[in-house]
Amino acid sequence: MDTRRKIVGVAELPDKLKDGQWTAIVGLFDPLTALQAERIAAHARTGRKILAVIRPGADTLLSQEARAVLVAALRDVELVVASLGTESQPLWRDYPDLSVDDDEAAELSRSGDFAQYILQRAASNHHET
Repeated sequence: MDTRRKIVGVAELPDKLKDGQWTAIVGLFDPLTALQAERIAAHARTGRKILAVIRPGADTLLSQEARAVLVAALRDVELVVASLGTESQPLWRDYPDLSVDDDEAAELSRSGDFAQYILQRAASNHHET
């Protein structure tokens, strides 16, 4: 399956979310890590379909589009939508039956931890040469 078909626009959500029970998992996914894939898989095991909402970020390693493609590649993700970042209320305000996992603080912490790890590895490799 072409995983890019999983990436939809905000305008397509009403039609897509009408079938089944959904959980929206919101995050930067910058980068997509094993911990985040496990978080998504845990939600999928509840039997609900997974909508990944890719939050925009000013200082991300990857573009929002690139992050959407990576998240769409996960087997447990049914749909991916890029948050425009301009909504006065979250995208899911019109979907009362949509379960939402939005842990922005943990997301930022995971991204920061990953950046620190990369910097430490780079410094370590630099000292070895």
